[in-house]
Amino acid sequence: MLAIGLFSFVLLYVFIFDSKIDLSGDSLYYYYLGQAITAGKGYVFDLGAVVRPENHFPPGYPFIISIAMMLGAK
Repeated sequence: MLAIGLFSFVLLYVFIFDSKIDLSGDSLYYYYLGQAITAGKGYVFDLGAVVRPENHFPPGYPFIISIAMMLGAK
């Protein structure tokens, strides 16, 4: 039963997975927050002329994104 479930998961995953980065909604904010952390600017939203400290989104996911950026996965 486990083998059938695993096979089904892998088969469906291959057809469903989208390798493009989705920059819509909150994903855009998380990406730019991670980019600012990587650049050493801190936890700020830096998109446009105004740089403002961020206090709406939690810092966990942008921090993980910044680690990936530091390791070269831009």
